[in-house]
Amino acid sequence: MKILICANFSKEKSRTTVDAVCDKLLSIGFTPMFDKDYRDAFNKAGIIFEETKNLLKECDMIIAVGGDGTIIKWA
Repeated sequence: MKILICANFSKEKSRTTVDAVCDKLLSIGFTPMFDKDYRDAFNKAGIIFEETKNLLKECDMIIAVGGDGTIIKWA
């Protein structure tokens, strides 16, 4: 299963939360996906990095990390 992770990194605990989410997804055989701009920040084996518009076409689920605004933006 491919999971697009959309985060608001201006939130205090977003980076820590996203790291934990990625580790959990990878441990259960899921594939985390990020926009290509986050390659340097989350460069772990098993993560896909592409343009967001392409990722939206191939993901099975989106996980939004942030607050209400982040959820609304990606909905």
